Amino acid sequence: MKFNLDSMTEDELRSLNREIYKRLEIMTYTKRKIELMSFRVGDRVEFDNGREIISGTVVRINQKTASIETDDGPGYRVAPGLLRRVVSVAPEPQGNLFHLRADSSSNR
Repeated sequence: MKFNLDSMTEDELRSLNREIYKRLEIMTYTKRKIELMSFRVGDRVEFDNGREIISGTVVRINQKTASIETDDGPGYRVAPGLLRRVVSVAPEPQGNLFHLRADSSSNR
């Protein structure tokens, strides 16, 4: 669909602008919700604050952001588009070693 903007009145241009703005807001809202839905409370994440990469844990999913508690203590509210999930790799067992849990109730 093409518009001849030169032939439109000021009121028509303002109306068109409002409709475009509304549509862009809906698209942004939808994209943000989809991004937020990919995270869960407890996920390990990281983000760049402009000076360094910060790691933490998702403690809450808000309407527009995720609340992140860092390992160092301070909390952040971060837009989902800035977050990256951290995939932790569990250490592999070495040899035939295993751990026994000490049970104080047994007398051997």
